[in-house]
Amino acid sequence: MTAKTKSAAAMDDVQAQLRSFLEERGYRWRARTCNRKTSDGLTHVLNFQMGQRWLQGKFTVNVGVYIPEAARAHFGCEEPSFVQEASCCIRRRLGELGPESRDLWFDLPLSGSGVAGLKLRVERDAFSFFARFQTRDCILEELKPLKGNTGLGLPNRIVLRHFARPSRRS
Repeated sequence: MTAKTKSAAAMDDVQAQLRSFLEERGYRWRARTCNRKTSDGLTHVLNFQMGQRWLQGKFTVNVGVYIPEAARAHFGCEEPSFVQEASCCIRRRLGELGPESRDLWFDLPLSGSGVAGLKLRVERDAFSFFARFQTRDCILEELKPLKGNTGLGLPNRIVLRHFARPSRRS
């Protein structure tokens, strides 16, 4: 068995401090990723990505929404038992959702106040993002004004067509 790097041990510590915070909100963990199913059958995904090369000793948080039928239409695969962020149709980084509106990498190790700040960012930025994409109807409403592929990690119109369904409001 290989010894963990200092960065990996520090990332484990950050996740340990976030575990109950996220589990109390319905997330379940596998390695550096956690999932939560919505009442509409979508999956909200948080992934803690450690930096490589020049970003070694840092990490970022990836945020994604998995839409089973859109993924099936786009990627041709069935829904996995646990969703990785790279399989999500709607994806962002936590820093892009926050006041910085840009990619943001955190230093490891993260102090106690740093973990508290990360919890605040997840609650304020990631959870409000997930609230916008809680159901298929919410997704369609949010993405209605988009034209074509935005290049922002959001699904293009072809994928949108595959999971569109008549509104329950009609």
